[in-house]
Amino acid sequence: MDWRSLLASLLLAAAACGGSSSGSGAPLNAGASPSGPATGLALGNAVSTGVLSYASSLVADDSRIVAVELSTVFDLVVYDLDAEGNTTETNRVALGPADYDVSALAVGPGAKRAYVAVTDGTVRSINLDSGKIDNSWHVGAAATAIAVAKDGAYVAVGTDSGVICLRRTSDSALLHCVVGHQKHVSDLEFSDNRLASASWDGSVVVWEIPSLAIVATNNGPGSANGIAFAPSGTTLAIARSRRSPQRSPSDVATEKAHGFSSQPRGATVDVWQIGSERPRRCLGHGGPVTSVAWLGAERLVSSSWDRTVRLWKSANCQQLAKLGGFAHLVRNVERGQTGRWLVVAAWGTEAEAPSTTLVNVLYPAR
Repeated sequence: MDWRSLLASLLLAAAACGGSSSGSGAPLNAGASPSGPATGLALGNAVSTGVLSYASSLVADDSRIVAVELSTVFDLVVYDLDAEGNTTETNRVALGPADYDVSALAVGPGAKRAYVAVTDGTVRSINLDSGKIDNSWHVGAAATAIAVAKDGAYVAVGTDSGVICLRRTSDSALLHCVVGHQKHVSDLEFSDNRLASASWDGSVVVWEIPSLAIVATNNGPGSANGIAFAPSGTTLAIARSRRSPQRSPSDVATEKAHGFSSQPRGATVDVWQIGSERPRRCLGHGGPVTSVAWLGAERLVSSSWDRTVRLWKSANCQQLAKLGGFAHLVRNVERGQTGRWLVVAAWGTEAEAPSTTLVNVLYPAR
């Protein structure tokens, strides 16, 4: 057993001893199809440890992981992933010192190019095979969110001033910029012909592409921190918190002294049928919810500052699994294309604590 597998086993045992429930079922074998909807989660191999993982993506039919990680500087790191869940670092691109956060990551179709948004106001396009930054542009304010269309035709960028810009990827031409929100744009997500945006002002907006005409708006309470389209494209999952997820010294001191409350006001996963007035509201997280992702039409997962990833039944907000084992806050969770794994970006504040980490999705036994 290599050190990553050993670490994953120890962390899984620690999570079980701490009382966190991972749900039931079994991992999906390579090449197999699920026998039903997901029933649970289990820690897999730690891809990296002891760094602050800001964002991660599982792409290219789950054969490649791309992550933004901070140690002494920010790096974009590319890992190859084999069928057993083992990883090999294949490229590392220096993105600069920690003077400015690399706040968001998006990977284009085929996992050949990644885009990063940086709070110095730049967006950078990176060739993942060569590791070269082949294009960059400035958006006039801190870049805080980024997304690439499913067909790779467009890239959308959001800023901390609420502006959303749409570019064509073939020639980097700027098509439109709109003032979409009153505050920081926290997340962007494409469906087949639409774009959704979320903001710390609490609003979520759905836009037509490429016109950026407004289709629907959800003005929820608190802060909207992350969004994900369901496979149908007609429903959005929304990660929320009572206030924007910005950490102050007093917040850190309170967490160290008291931990997180069991169900703080405003920490919710909302399931919004686009165009409807009220979403379903899923309660359970003990800290700001940072991101959401769908596992098919019936299940979704969420990550939180409460150091957990949770699995939900979307129809009634039943919590099916809670996975702990992370040393510090979890910034994002993304599903893989095969349904076998999730990839989690967490802050590993201790040398052996998991940072970029695989999570096994569990399914009913056949």
